[in-house]
Amino acid sequence: MFYVTSEIASAGLVVIGSQYRGSRANNTPNNGKDEFGGDDVNDVLALQSILVEIPEADMSQISLVGWSRGVMQSYLVAKQMHNLKAIVSIAGNSDARKSLEWRSEMEKVYMARVPNYEANKVQELSKRSVVDWVDELGGTPILLIHGSGDKRVNVE
Repeated sequence: MFYVTSEIASAGLVVIGSQYRGSRANNTPNNGKDEFGGDDVNDVLALQSILVEIPEADMSQISLVGWSRGVMQSYLVAKQMHNLKAIVSIAGNSDARKSLEWRSEMEKVYMARVPNYEANKVQELSKRSVVDWVDELGGTPILLIHGSGDKRVNVE
């Protein structure tokens, strides 16, 4: 991911990102709880208020780059940011239900992070599956990058 973002930055573009809530809870107090596409999406949306403070940032040229789980986050952000120029999806999942069929161990991840997962599994997985609401992306162009050798996210 650093290689990709450094290439983007070396082209003269501003690169900004956020750390997932709770991902460093051992070392960072009060860093929140990772909801795997829940309220943590607001952390990415909040970056807009930082970008307006950066003179080199062109607010009319915002694009999202997500890798693996970050693709889901990008799609969720795009539902609320209709001024995007593009989304770059690298090895991302578009259907959380299908991901469980291919990689059943994701159930543990969802149970540990997604609020109300066990009580509302179908609804919570749908919230995190762009295939269910792709029309809400407002026609934002999407570049899909993926390979058939991926062992974690099925290219299909």
